[in-house]
Amino acid sequence: MRLRSWSAALERERVEGTRTSVAELGRYALRSRDIALTVQRVVDVAARVLEAPVIAVLRPGVVDTDGAPDADDGLVPGPRTFTVLQAWGPIGLDRGEHFDLDPDLAACPADRSWVVDDRPDDVRLPGRAALVVPVLVDGREWGRLVVADLRPRRFAARELETAGALVDVLAAAVERDAEEGRLRRVTDDVRRSLVPAVDPVPLPAGLEVARRAGHDAGWCDVLPLSQGGVALVTGRVAGDDVVAETVAARVRDLTRVFAAEGHSPAVVTARVDRFVSRHAGRPVVWCYAELQPAGPTLTWTAAGCPGPQVLDAAGDVLTTSGPVRPPLGPGPGPEPGPEPDTVHREITVLLPSGATVLLAADPGGAGLVRATATSATSAAAAATAATAAVGGLLDAATADPFLAVRLAGADPGGCVRRVFRPEPASIPAARRFVRDVLVGWHLEGWQRTAALAVSELVTNTLLHTASAIDLTVRRTEGDGVWIGVYDDSDRSVRPVLAPAGHDDVAGRGLVVVSVLADTWGVTPAASGPGKTVWLELTPARGPFLDLDDVPALDLADPPEVVAVRG
Repeated sequence: MRLRSWSAALERERVEGTRTSVAELGRYALRSRDIALTVQRVVDVAARVLEAPVIAVLRPGVVDTDGAPDADDGLVPGPRTFTVLQAWGPIGLDRGEHFDLDPDLAACPADRSWVVDDRPDDVRLPGRAALVVPVLVDGREWGRLVVADLRPRRFAARELETAGALVDVLAAAVERDAEEGRLRRVTDDVRRSLVPAVDPVPLPAGLEVARRAGHDAGWCDVLPLSQGGVALVTGRVAGDDVVAETVAARVRDLTRVFAAEGHSPAVVTARVDRFVSRHAGRPVVWCYAELQPAGPTLTWTAAGCPGPQVLDAAGDVLTTSGPVRPPLGPGPGPEPGPEPDTVHREITVLLPSGATVLLAADPGGAGLVRATATSATSAAAAATAATAAVGGLLDAATADPFLAVRLAGADPGGCVRRVFRPEPASIPAARRFVRDVLVGWHLEGWQRTAALAVSELVTNTLLHTASAIDLTVRRTEGDGVWIGVYDDSDRSVRPVLAPAGHDDVAGRGLVVVSVLADTWGVTPAASGPGKTVWLELTPARGPFLDLDDVPALDLADPPEVVAVRG
């Protein structure tokens, strides 16, 4: 009686241990993403709970597995050819080896478990008795679990149940892996379809570019601009999933459209911000810069990162980035208005010869470059130096996107040029541009006078023509400033000073220009339609630091045009 109790208790303990092992195997299979490791664990558990000397998981046909030898072993695959995925015991077969299974085991049905007794001794898979359990995936045989004993024996119902449970775990893991593989392929196809086709960009003479995307939801682009120069863009969407990559692709496409239309950095940023805020739902770290090599000047806006940094030819930092603004979206976003520069402020810097511009979608606020003491002779060298300078901030595997652009051309001196679209947002953008240029020339005293004068010239061009606004600012002798606005309208249409009544809401722009400038005039284009309306500010007259300093003038009796050239 006591012996039977001990036997029953031992059997219950064995059954409980088997159930625990199978349950742990199921939890492991749910976590694992490696079928080879799951097969290995199935064989280990089967060897422990089934107490059989030979365990093997086989796949029909010739199947390549990780770590398997070359399939070219002289074997001609046939209906009895199987591949060893994993084996345990004195089997004499290596993992990945292909062989012809003996007819008794090969003939086992593929839809249910089968026991084979009295097997011969001269077979590749040894065992006098064998239990064969098919692994069914989507109703088809994916593989077989073979449990063999070197002695004749009968397999108990408990062993048949346990082998079936192990196979069910393996089949579920295979089905999940197949579904995840299908989803990965769909995801990869979607990702490839989202990435814009990037055509080689014809760079202006003297520019060298090095770039690194660094992130699936990040990008960096160099875009040609219709008004000349190039746009430099880096961005990164929060997250590391398909949603983030989809948002990145849509933002990238929109940016290309807005850049091709010739909008200023502030307008491009404001429009992208509205899209991200209303439709994306993911924050976007962003930097957009317009590089005009003819200046050369760099005009930029940034969100979520400090913005670009400029290195001189020796690799020393010339400019520090502006204050870090919040990333684009989410939120209501800025409403459409005439002055996006008030929300996304543009900053313009003058670039010396041999300068390198570095842009990174770096949300950490540390900037791309701490300090570099070595000379960067190319954009690629500058990018390498920048990566080394920030250390772990730009790890090779997880680095944020960045661009390095080097100017190899000569320093043109005190003359800059920028073309604006014929839209209201160009007025504040032109003011900001002129102010920043004067700061770069250390002519801060002219800022208010020049900003007011250029506002009037740009406004007149916007009101009376449909032309793009071609603005040139030149430094003259004695720290003076020359400002010209070219439009391609009919040259027969000339700006004139005309009387304006006290109640009129327009008509005083050129009068204001005539008061602020020493000289001003109109120069027709050398050939074809178009003209340049210009003004000159000289120290002899002196900048008006306060509007109260402007001389009194009867606007109903305007002065004559000082100069008309051409």
